[in-house]
Amino acid sequence: MELDKLRHRARKQGWRIQKCRTTNDRSPDYGKYYVFAVEAPAGQWRTREYVAGPLTLEELGALITNTPPQVTL
Repeated sequence: MELDKLRHRARKQGWRIQKCRTTNDRSPDYGKYYVFAVEAPAGQWRTREYVAGPLTLEELGALITNTPPQVTL
């Protein structure tokens, strides 16, 4: 699923998606996403409550659409 569609679905659930900002490609959360809920209506970073993360794009799609991730053997 495309990231823009996932962001839209997450907003409907009251969540926001943020990509990890690390530039070290050996970091375990490099290229992954975090899901968080914003408590204040202004959306200040101090009111963020992390829901899940770090997640790959497939795991993120499974979390937001409430479907189990596909397992390949």
